[in-house]
Amino acid sequence: MIPLKDLKPKHIRDYYDKALESGRKDGKTKALGVGLSPTTVSQHHRVLREALQHALELEMIPRNPADAVKPPRKVKHEIKFLPVADANKIIDLFKGIYMYMPVFLAVTTGARRAEILGLTWNDVDLKKGIIHIRRGLYVTKEEGVFFKEPKNKTSQRSVAISPNVVKTLKAYKTEQKKKKLAFGEGHEDKDIVCCLQDGRPIIPATVTKRFQETTENAGYKVTFHQLRHAHASFLLQQGEHPKVVSERLGHSNISITMDLYSHIAPNLQKEAADRLDDILFKK
Repeated sequence: MIPLKDLKPKHIRDYYDKALESGRKDGKTKALGVGLSPTTVSQHHRVLREALQHALELEMIPRNPADAVKPPRKVKHEIKFLPVADANKIIDLFKGIYMYMPVFLAVTTGARRAEILGLTWNDVDLKKGIIHIRRGLYVTKEEGVFFKEPKNKTSQRSVAISPNVVKTLKAYKTEQKKKKLAFGEGHEDKDIVCCLQDGRPIIPATVTKRFQETTENAGYKVTFHQLRHAHASFLLQQGEHPKVVSERLGHSNISITMDLYSHIAPNLQKEAADRLDDILFKK
């Protein structure tokens, strides 16, 4: 423990270095080993600097030592593009099992994993072709399985679905009812769209694990969350306005959408230039 008055820039720099090297406390390793990401450490710097600035204003310290320390640069990972043909093949991998509808909805709506698993049939308006995303399904050791509304109100949204998606959902709902009757007593009727054969909700971690195993065995390197990115990419490549894509994804503002999918911009710029060429010089 370092007294506030003795805190130096070197102490802060050493902390950042240690956090980057071995800062994880959750036991996960993933791509960054046991260190925190530069983005996370940069967030630590922002909070620490703000706290020290408050101490400075209260005249508890003569200067803000965090001002002399540069936080690590955020690493921007370019989202991998999933071709349409591969998306269709991946959906086909799960036909006939409980994983089919979560995968199908991820590609066709761009909804998050928790949002998809939290859907009930009351949220799906098949007549109007709209899915109302109102909550997500989560699991913790303390609370077990529970539904929770998002903190960000823009995440609560209505997503229009195409006639083909409506047709698929209708067929799926009919089949789900047949399976419920065939299962008999013991079926937990929670009206959940994506559920197990006995009506119980699907655990989010199970979706991730089963998806990873199945796609890897088929030769694909893709995560379940990348299906959400694929949805956005397909729309943007078709010339859909980023504002519409942002609303479908439930982003708090359009800048998040543009930042995530800026890698698509060069292609869109080329297509826009070609269209302008046709307007100005077509004879």
